Amino acid sequence: MAPGRHLAQRLPLIVPVVPYQLFHEKDVTLVCIISAATGAALYACFYFAGIYFTLVEGFDAGKAGLQLLFYVPGIGVGVYTAIVMCNVYPRQTIWPLLIGTIVETGSIGALSWAIRARQRTAVNVLMGVAGFGTGIRFMPENLHLTGMYRDKIAVILSLLSFAGPFGGTIALTVMGSVFQNKMAAYFISSEGSSRFDVNSPTALNAISDLSLEDLERFRSAAANAISWSFISILPFLALSILAALMLGNVWICKDKKAMKATSPSDPTVNTDVALQDQTQSVQRDGRPDVLTGIYLYAVLRGTPASQRHLGPLEERLDRHEEKKDSRESASL
Repeated sequence: MAPGRHLAQRLPLIVPVVPYQLFHEKDVTLVCIISAATGAALYACFYFAGIYFTLVEGFDAGKAGLQLLFYVPGIGVGVYTAIVMCNVYPRQTIWPLLIGTIVETGSIGALSWAIRARQRTAVNVLMGVAGFGTGIRFMPENLHLTGMYRDKIAVILSLLSFAGPFGGTIALTVMGSVFQNKMAAYFISSEGSSRFDVNSPTALNAISDLSLEDLERFRSAAANAISWSFISILPFLALSILAALMLGNVWICKDKKAMKATSPSDPTVNTDVALQDQTQSVQRDGRPDVLTGIYLYAVLRGTPASQRHLGPLEERLDRHEEKKDSRESASL
């Protein structure tokens, strides 16, 4: 189905849902990695923090679920911070992405320490900090790629919608494996029946019936296992920091720029012009400028202004307008 191949020529109206050529664009792959890391941290906190409060702190299911609400205010603060950074100052997408990635990775690392130390207050606070790192990246992830590739909005949003849950699934798989291995001495197996069956609804009651010495030993082992579960996803989150450092940038324009209106009945209207009408919501404040290289490297060299340019859709639209003006001038 690649352009120019046999099937693409025989079936010209059929296009792939996710064009492979899109992954040749550096920022698409990098933002997908960041989005996957966002999903990994989100799923990890909601699943394994609940396990911590249930097994280690001895909370019932309802109270353990309420503890997860500490994550939500952090998400809210992060979302509103992203709104300010993208709509007021500095109106760039790289900074909330970079800040959120660093904050989230650091908070998950600190959360693994707090769980092992069984510091309940620190766990609650760090969950809120991790929520901030998650929330501040929700909107900029979409804006960054839709600002760069406004002619592929549907594909971009579909990729990001897939990347988040995909990263969360990978995180839960890895963390679940680590947790099961660390707690193998306490979980039931085919060799013996004296251990706990974690799939049984009576398992928590059986744990609470342990003697004080055995219960303390079990809770210490559970805290250690959950801590290692969070540590196991830190390399993945560290990879997202590297991805954020290699991003380009999108400047969200503040001043509206007049665009020449093209009538739908105009025979010169092409696909790009039609896309221009469909993407007004993305460019409500004007046409965004982009830097497709490595923004931080450009800052170190002092060349971000010279590398800043319009996105590919805007450049094609400008060329279309220039050709149209040339034809009108020639006809006069």
